[in-house]
Amino acid sequence: MKTSEVFFEIENKKERQLNGSIIIWNFTNRCNLLCHHCYSKADANGTDTLTFEQIKNTIPPMVNAGVKLVIFSGGEPLIRKDIFDIAAQMKKAGIITYLSTNGMYISDKNAQQIVDTFNYIGVSIDGTKEVHDYFRGQKGSYQKAIEGIKHIQNAGGNAGIRFTITKETKDSFYAMFDLVESLGANKLYISHLVYSGRGLDNLEIDISKDERREYVEFIIDKAFEYYKDGRDI
Repeated sequence: MKTSEVFFEIENKKERQLNGSIIIWNFTNRCNLLCHHCYSKADANGTDTLTFEQIKNTIPPMVNAGVKLVIFSGGEPLIRKDIFDIAAQMKKAGIITYLSTNGMYISDKNAQQIVDTFNYIGVSIDGTKEVHDYFRGQKGSYQKAIEGIKHIQNAGGNAGIRFTITKETKDSFYAMFDLVESLGANKLYISHLVYSGRGLDNLEIDISKDERREYVEFIIDKAFEYYKDGRDI
């Protein structure tokens, strides 16, 4: 039995289903950071492979194929000046839009537009300040990510945290739960190392199977703890 099924049985609610497909779309290979685990090897010299018109023309076939949700990723998707126009076309077609971002381009000027455009915003934070800045290749990136989350919250949204667990970030694993709680975020998404791009170049930073089991067991226990405490995380 899946954990999600357990929760819905406790609440005596029907399990939610998307009844369609999810796409993670890397709209650009440009990024202002140089993260050790990046599966697309994105950097400042990356490119945008498809134009706005090409993307727009792809939407009807996606709808016909049963795509219900698109996660906007990259590179850093907010680098694209037409990213909001792309999302608007998706929403017009009835597609749910999520944003996966490093948070550094979120400001008080565009936060409301981001909240109004995307159904969910996930901001990547890969550890405590020192760990995150080292892992993502830029000092100050942690603070900018935190500020990005707060901008979203001030605009009436609730950005979640995305955390990739590796040997370089694992010492921050438990601190991520403290961070979610202190920020008042409602979601912590934990990802493994993807074996492509710089992730493939840096396979030695992946954790062991025993460590993965330890962390997964903690996640499950923590989820039930939040449920019992009535915390919406």
